[in-house]
Parts: sequence; structure tokens; C-alpha cells
Amino acid sequence: MTVDALRGASCRIISDGGAVVGTGVVLDAHHILSCAHVVQGKRARREDVPGDLIRLSLASAPDKQVIGELALQGSAATPVDDFALIEIADGVADAAPLLLISEINRGHRFDAFGYPNGWEWQGNAAHGTIGLVNAVGAVQLNGDADGFPIRAGFSGGPVWDRLAGGIVGIVTGNAADPIRDPRIGFMLPIGAVLRRRPGDGTNHLIRKFDEVEFKALLGELDGPESEARAAAYLGQLLPVFRGAGDDPVARYWIYQALGNVGGSRARAILHGAAETETHDYARFGATEALEIIGAK
Repeated sequence: MTVDALRGASCRIISDGGAVVGTGVVLDAHHILSCAHVVQGKRARREDVPGDLIRLSLASAPDKQVIGELALQGSAATPVDDFALIEIADGVADAAPLLLISEINRGHRFDAFGYPNGWEWQGNAAHGTIGLVNAVGAVQLNGDADGFPIRAGFSGGPVWDRLAGGIVGIVTGNAADPIRDPRIGFMLPIGAVLRRRPGDGTNHLIRKFDEVEFKALLGELDGPESEARAAAYLGQLLPVFRGAGDDPVARYWIYQALGNVGGSRARAILHGAAETETHDYARFGATEALEIIGAK
């Protein structure tokens, strides 16, 4: 993961006066996630309500403003509810969403991105280690002693877990005493936010595909129609675990699932994977799955 990729998954939240007041995370072409206190800070009137218009600009186009609508928000006064979901009806063609992961792992290295004062157009990144959940439910971010600190302007920005390979949260603020604790920040886990989305928001929360998912998928198969749907789902899921979201273990289990599902579509995907897969463990999963199909 490069800082440029993390920047590409972010946007600036713009005040009515034209100032950058915080950061947002691109979930997909039509949805931006930020903090409630960020969208409330965009104007003198503090109580935004669903339907309010929010101005933002993508990292790739700082001078081009996009208008979104506040679709859902929590409470800025509650750290574990400090979120705002912005919906963009026409979509943003240059959006560059990254893998979203619900698991929080203490001790993993993180990268956070935001638009603090002095860095409103190019943005900046902070680095460190994911810490404990504090007394009010926020996850502590322990910044590196020699790195850029999390400060005002990072709020709403993405927090990338290097080991897990995905965005695990959004920055909600820094320590109450930045002089005494200049390297401490806090985040809200991404899973806690997306479960609050209206409708079937769980479709937008991508989880690790592992042995548990593998068994659950096979347990739902009850005939050719469901097997065809499963093969299509697995084929669409594979790109998520390549590139920025590289996860050879997840790909191994997806290949195993395709082998058990069977059919021409699964066979075609597996033949392609056996020839092009770059990771030995994942490639073994593909070749083994082809043997499973051949034995049926």
C-alpha cells in the first residue's frame, strides 16, 4: 500500500466558506464516510440533518467540488457514534475505494491519511501501531515518535491496517492534551459504522474469506441454480483479494469453494488462476480445486 493509494481513497470535506474542515473515505462511487463532527463543522449551524448538502473534493481534483447529501449520521458527542454517511447521486468517476475490513487487530501497523492545516490540498499521512480500545469504545492509534502526528484535519480519514491489507476505521480525533500526548489518536472501526447503513448495508462490508466462509457457502448450496449464483459471487469476489487487498489465503479458500461448486464457470476461473496466480499457496488452491472438479 502506498500513500498515493490511500490518498486516492480519500476526499476533502469543504465548509460553506470554502475551507477544508476534515476528511472522508470513499466507500464506493456513490458513498463517502466521514465524522459527524466534521460535517457539523462545515457551517455555523451545528445541527445538520439528513438531506443537508455536503460539499467535497476528491484527492485527484482539489479544485473540483462535488455535492453530496447527508444520508445518515450518528452523534458527534459520542466517540463510538461519530460518523456521517454522505450519498452522491450522480457518482464520482474518479473514486478509488479500497478493501474494507471489520476486524481490529491490536499491534498491527497502521497508516492514516488526512488533510490537516497546511496540507489541505496534498494531504499527509501518519503512521504507527493500533492500540487498545479505550473506556468509551474508541480504538487508540499510537503514532510513531518520528512521524507526522494525527491532528485536526485527519478526522474522517481512512486508517489502513498494513498486515490485514484494508481500511479498518476512520480517524475520530486526537488526545485531549496534544502537548502531553502528541502522538495519540483515535479511530472508529469501519464495521461498527457500516452496520448502521440503511437497507442491507452488510453487502458493502467485505470480510475475509476463510474456512468458516467456505463451509457456510457450501452449506447453502441446494441445486444447480444456487451453485451457479455461488460461482458468479466467487468470481466477483476474487478481484477484492488481489492488488491493494492482496490476500492469498482468502484466494485459496475461494478456489476451494469454486472446486466444490463445480460447473463450467468455476472450471474456467480455476484454469485461469492456475496459469496466472502469483502466490504459491493460492496457486496450489486453484490446481487442487481443478482436481476436485475432475473427480466429480
